[in-house]
Amino acid sequence: MSYPKMSTGRRLQRLVAKGLPGKLRWRGFRLAAGESELRQLAPAYYPPGGKEEKRGLPENFDAQRDEAVFRIDDGYATDHGATLTSSGQLVRELSREWNPQPYGHGRLQKPAWLPRVHRVAEAASITLEHNGNYCHFLFEGLPRLRILRRCHPDPAIPVYVNTRRTYQRALLPLFGVGPERLIPAASFPLLQAERLWVPTYPGYQGKFTPEAISYLRETLLPKLEAEAPLRRLSRKIYVSRRDATSRRIQNEAEIEKRLEGLGFECLCLSDLPVLAQMRAFAEARVVVAAHGASLTNMVFGAAGALMVEIFPEDFFFDCYQELAAKVGAKGVHFTASSVSIGEGGLAQDLTIPETLYEQIVATLKTDGII
Repeated sequence: MSYPKMSTGRRLQRLVAKGLPGKLRWRGFRLAAGESELRQLAPAYYPPGGKEEKRGLPENFDAQRDEAVFRIDDGYATDHGATLTSSGQLVRELSREWNPQPYGHGRLQKPAWLPRVHRVAEAASITLEHNGNYCHFLFEGLPRLRILRRCHPDPAIPVYVNTRRTYQRALLPLFGVGPERLIPAASFPLLQAERLWVPTYPGYQGKFTPEAISYLRETLLPKLEAEAPLRRLSRKIYVSRRDATSRRIQNEAEIEKRLEGLGFECLCLSDLPVLAQMRAFAEARVVVAAHGASLTNMVFGAAGALMVEIFPEDFFFDCYQELAAKVGAKGVHFTASSVSIGEGGLAQDLTIPETLYEQIVATLKTDGII
C-alpha cells in the first residue's frame, strides 16, 4: 500500500504534540495508520448460536452479509464507528465508511484535545460513522443488537453505542440496553476493552434486509399497540423538512395549506417523541415527504399504504421505495424543481410547482385517498 506524503498540517500537529505533557498526547501511538483485515487478524469469533468460539473464517465470509461477532483483544472503538486493533490498525470490515490514512485520521489524532481512553474489561461496540443519522441508527445500529444476541453467549454484555440523540436514548431500553448495560459513546468518545466484541453489519449499506425489518417491526410495533391501539390506514401525513439543512420545500406554507384542505396532518418530526413519529407512519394511509431519513419510518407502515417521495433534480436513490415495497406499501416518486445549496445531489432545496402538485393530487385520487 502506498501513502501520500505527510501534510504540513500533520507535521505541525506532531511538533505541537512533542511539546505537550504526556497526558495530552499519544506518545507516538498512531490510530488508524493503516489497516488490518479480519482474515489477516484471525480473531476469535462466535457464529450464530454462540456456543463456542471459533477461529479461521470460511472462505466466502462477508462481514456485510454473514452474521458473527468478533473479539478484538485490547481493541479500540470510537464514537464514530471505527474499530481498531491494540496497535491502532483500522479493522476494515468492522469500520464501515472509514478509510486508512498513513499518519492516522485527523478525527482520531488531535494531540491537544484527544479524549481520555475509557478502559473496560469487556464490551460490545455498535457505534456508527453516521452516528446522529436516524436511518443509519435504525438500520445499521439497532439490528446489530440482534446479531449480538444471536451470536454472543452473554445476553448481558455491556454495549458501547451512540447516545447523543434523544431518540437513541429513548429507543435503546426498548431493545434491552438499559442503564446497567449501557456505555454511552457520547460520554466516552474512545473506548478500549480487554475483550472488545464487534458484531457484523446487518446487510449492505442502503439495502434494508428482511431480518432487520422484522426485528424493528417485531420489537416496536407491539410497544406502540400497548400504548394505544393502532388505527391502521387512518391518517394522511405530510412530513416537513423545515428543521433540516437541505431538501426543504421553499413554497411549503402554500403546499401545507392546500394539503390540510385535503385532510392532511402536516408534521415536523423533530417536534415529536420518537414513538409518536413511528405511530404516525404506522397509522398512515398516505405519507408525502421529500427524500430523507424521516422515510425510514416506513418500516412501520401498513400494507396498502402509499408513500409519495419527492426528489431534487439530478438525484435518485431507491432505498425508501424498496423499503415501502418490502412492508407491502406502494411507493411513488416525483422530481421537484431544485436549487443547489452545497456540494452533492442531496444539498438542494426544492420547490413544488403547480404541475407537480397536480400530479400528486391525481395520484391520491387514483388510489382512492381523496
